Formats: sequence, C-alpha cells, structure tokens
Amino acid sequence: MRTAAVLIGAILISVAAHTLLGHLLSPDSEKLIVRMFTTPANSKEWTDLARQWHRFNSISLFVATPLGSIAAGLFVGFLQKHNVALVAAICQIPEFAVLLWVDHAKNWEGSLQGYAYFLGVRSLPFITAIATAMLCQRLLSSRQHHRLEPAV
Repeated sequence: MRTAAVLIGAILISVAAHTLLGHLLSPDSEKLIVRMFTTPANSKEWTDLARQWHRFNSISLFVATPLGSIAAGLFVGFLQKHNVALVAAICQIPEFAVLLWVDHAKNWEGSLQGYAYFLGVRSLPFITAIATAMLCQRLLSSRQHHRLEPAV
C-alpha cells in the first residue's frame, strides 16, 4: 500500500513540477502555439517561430522535465523503503507515454541516429529520477547508520 501511495504521489509531483517549471521558464509558450496555428504557411515569421519553438522544446526537454523527475526522485527516495530505483523509474512512465502519444511528427523515426537521440533525450528523466531516489535513500541509510553507532 505504501509503494502505491508513493508511486501515485511521485507521478503527480513529476507532472506538476514539469508543468510548473515549463510555465515559469517559458511563460509565453501558449501564445507561441497560438501563433504557430494562426500563421500562414508561406509567412516570413516562420523563421522566428521555429527558433522560439526550438528554444521552448529545449527548455522543456533539458531543464523542466529533468527537474520534475528530480522532484519525484526526492519524493521516492525519502518515502520509499524498498525497490527505490524501480519505483522512481515507474513514476516516469506515464509522462513518457503521453509524450510518445502526442508526438505525431515522430521525426526520430527512420534512422538509427534518430532513435538514439530519442532514447537518449527521453531516458534523461528516468536516469535523473532513479539517481536522485537512490542518492536520497543512501543518504538516509548512512545517517541512520551513523546515529545507531555507539560513541566511543
């Protein structure tokens, strides 16, 4: 029961942190998306829109998502007693599944380099969540170990 509660909490924290950080770091993203849908295909604005979209995606992929997974890893590391790495990894699956589902362009398909880039970028939240959770658990266990040692 504890594992299920930690897992659900970590999923919610990961998604909430990623969303909040995305809005804080790219506050005009909604306006950018509206501009992209309302700008004609032959407009000269597309150079600027593409640059802004690339910036927004980079912030989301390399800053907001890993920081959200660190928040989830901290949650799991402090509250989960067993299978910390597994729980931290599982809590990243829902967000990964949604991102995979909404990726209609799938620009990464068709080449080995594309698959490698996709797996490398999309594994970053898993790696950071697992590493953070394991580090937290290790720090907590070492503190408890030092507290239990008798003073000489």
